[in-house]
Amino acid sequence: MNIVSNGIDVEKIMREIQERVEKKRKDGVYDKYNLDSLSVKNIEQLQTDKDFLKYYLELVQHTCDIDIGDFEIPSKGGIFGKPVAKFKRIVWILLRFYTYRLFSQQKEFNFQLVNTIMSLNKRVEELEAKLEQKK
Repeated sequence: MNIVSNGIDVEKIMREIQERVEKKRKDGVYDKYNLDSLSVKNIEQLQTDKDFLKYYLELVQHTCDIDIGDFEIPSKGGIFGKPVAKFKRIVWILLRFYTYRLFSQQKEFNFQLVNTIMSLNKRVEELEAKLEQKK
């Protein structure tokens, strides 16, 4: 991809983005959201409904926890960079109570739903095993 613009150092911007991503990767920011081990699974290996269910239950377990913590609001630079960042921080402080409450409820719902699904799946497996014994 080639981007050209007068007065904008695209190479520098790309280097800064890559450096930030690499720093976050080293700091483990992305580890929680790394689903490579789940999504790389070869679809041909999932030959039965039971395999699909097991795969997707594992995926749901890893993705139900949403991050509701604070995050840094950096200045993007330029003339308006610092004032805009300050404004965003003020808005975040004012809205934090409402968003935290909403996100906490969503997080709790996610956990309850996943626990319910896992319990139902376990019960189905137990019933299937009993059925097999009776045959």
